[in-house]
Amino acid sequence: MLEDVVLRIDRWLADPRTVSAEFPTGPPFHRACWMAACSIAPGATVTYARLAAMAGRPTAARAAAQAMARNRLAPLVPCHRVVASSGLGGFMGEGASAGDAAWALRLKRWLLEREGAPAAR
Repeated sequence: MLEDVVLRIDRWLADPRTVSAEFPTGPPFHRACWMAACSIAPGATVTYARLAAMAGRPTAARAAAQAMARNRLAPLVPCHRVVASSGLGGFMGEGASAGDAAWALRLKRWLLEREGAPAAR
C-alpha cells in the first residue's frame, strides 16, 4: 500500500498531469473539476465559480465546491488552490468538526503560502 502511494507521488512529481489517470471514480462533473484543478499552476488560485467554468458548467460553483470537498488525492489534485470569492473558503466537506475544519483551513493557508499564492496573505 505505501509503495503504491510513493509510486503515485513520484509519477506526480515527474509530471503533475499524470494524476488524472489516478482519479477515483466519481460523478463526471466531479472528475472534470478534479482535472481542471490539476491545471491550476502552483502559486495561482481560482474561485469555485471559475473552476466550475473550467470544468464546463459555469453556473455550478456549489457543485464545484462539493467536488473539491470530495477530493481524495489532495494535494496531488490541488483543491487548496480553489478559493471562495470572499476569501479562502472552506477546505473540508460538510460534517467536519469545527476543530478539523480550522486545522484544514490552516493547512490550506500553509500550502498556498508555501507556493507564494497571493490569496494566502
